[in-house]
Amino acid sequence: MIQYDSANHKVYEGKYEDFGAHGPCAQGEGKQFEGNVVVYKGEFVRGHRQGPGCSYYPSRTLQYDGDWMNDKANGHGKFYNPEGMLIVEGEFVDDVCVDGTRRIHRDTGKIENVKSSGCFCFGSSRRAGTKQLPIDGEGLGPVSVASPKELEAASDRTTALCFKSGGFADSNIKSIDLARFHNLRRLTIEANALPYVKTLRICELPKLRTLSFEKSACVDAVLGVEYLKKEYTIKGAGKTLCIESCPLLEEITFEEDACGDYVKCQLFDLPALKTLTFGSASANPDQHSNCFYWCESLQLTDLSALETLVFGNASFHNVTTIAVKDMPALTSMEFGFEACCGLMDLMEQNDRRADLRLLPALTTLRLHSNALKNMTELRVSGLGVLTASGTTVDEGALAGLKALKHGADVSEEVLNKLKEDKEIKMFKLKK
Repeated sequence: MIQYDSANHKVYEGKYEDFGAHGPCAQGEGKQFEGNVVVYKGEFVRGHRQGPGCSYYPSRTLQYDGDWMNDKANGHGKFYNPEGMLIVEGEFVDDVCVDGTRRIHRDTGKIENVKSSGCFCFGSSRRAGTKQLPIDGEGLGPVSVASPKELEAASDRTTALCFKSGGFADSNIKSIDLARFHNLRRLTIEANALPYVKTLRICELPKLRTLSFEKSACVDAVLGVEYLKKEYTIKGAGKTLCIESCPLLEEITFEEDACGDYVKCQLFDLPALKTLTFGSASANPDQHSNCFYWCESLQLTDLSALETLVFGNASFHNVTTIAVKDMPALTSMEFGFEACCGLMDLMEQNDRRADLRLLPALTTLRLHSNALKNMTELRVSGLGVLTASGTTVDEGALAGLKALKHGADVSEEVLNKLKEDKEIKMFKLKK
């Protein structure tokens, strides 16, 4: 549908529905115009901005990118000035950022981030009101669920979904597939939520932007303690996370102990993913992230937009093979204390291998103590710009290394950093 005003200027173009006495209204994806210039592009409900969308200045530059409700910014969003600079990011209520981070210029000329509340981004001088309710109960705004019944009741058009802390604790539900939430932009799994779910599928979500797993999310509290004593029980459960076919997903974060008893982590077809963090990385042996502690194999390949990759302390602790390959935008990769160390099984003498290949933009590689320590073979190639100054290998990292296979493009200085004084065999990889 295309609508024009009395001056024959386009005011709307997009999907609509006929609501009888109320006539046709914008419904679904569409664009609003003022003077034939786009001022809003996104979701509508009964003629009102509601759901994910972007507003624009008359100059056609982006003004706001985030959640809307009843024609106002309500939910998570980013606000930009007319010059295209990000001003504030956080939670909005009635066009006012009530809880966010504001970027400001200090006297030094530097841009700094500060906590902000009550930021009137849209020129409003009034106080923020209460959170808006969805129009006609469409349920597009933030929705929290704590049980299978609540999840089933949530609208397919929900834009922000949160599994509440401790949710599903009394449920026997073993799998969750979120594919029906085709309008979802934000997904949060709070602390201790989904402890018994064996298969979690976050797939085919075309609008998902951010995904967060809070502390101890998706971990069976009984199995999560005393990991070493629970090894065979955990492996037998075979818990699996699959994140796939989310073309706009930009950020995935796992906090401490999140998915600690999952044995499979599958990430595919995520072309917009920029940041991937599995807990916090440091040299502190008392700090443990334990994300995917018992996962035995990890393949991270063809994440074309990924810039930052962090393996927190003791994350993927039991992994025997790990591959980080074909990531043209990856600039920083960090392995925390005992991350991906490849827990040694004295009954088995199988080789344990790490592949770091086809990472042409990598400038920072940090291996904290005991990271990758039981890997017997390391393959590195396609690290075109990595230098010795950008490579840090703490004491104990790669301690079990027996073979270092490398491409011709990896500098001798970087190779020396990786092998240190260890007596290992060196091989050139075939093209």
